[in-house]
Amino acid sequence: MNRFFVFFHRSLDIDISHCWTVECKNSKYIKTECTLHTIDTDVYDNITECVPGVKFNCVYIKVERDYTKPTFIPGPLTCVSLIKKQLGIRDFFVFTPKQLYKKLLKIGGKDICNGVYF
Repeated sequence: MNRFFVFFHRSLDIDISHCWTVECKNSKYIKTECTLHTIDTDVYDNITECVPGVKFNCVYIKVERDYTKPTFIPGPLTCVSLIKKQLGIRDFFVFTPKQLYKKLLKIGGKDICNGVYF
């Protein structure tokens, strides 16, 4: 079972505008973030190092990923599509970070920060 923290950046306290994951593996935290030009992956010892000084929501979710089922859905590589691939979510109608946030809560994720500023 893989443990993920999915962070959702809130722009101007209005709406969710970006998302990235932090996976817990062997007492390390692996941050994966997709931007317009790159996919960044960094490894940290402490989860607080993965969090910028912005207001965000954080959904904690455990997933049992079935690697025998492909999760590829044609389209551009975005922060949402990368997270859907990581978590094995095959919902074609999840495009925006806000839709992904709602989907993760629906499938058992827990919002553990609820708009906290770090």
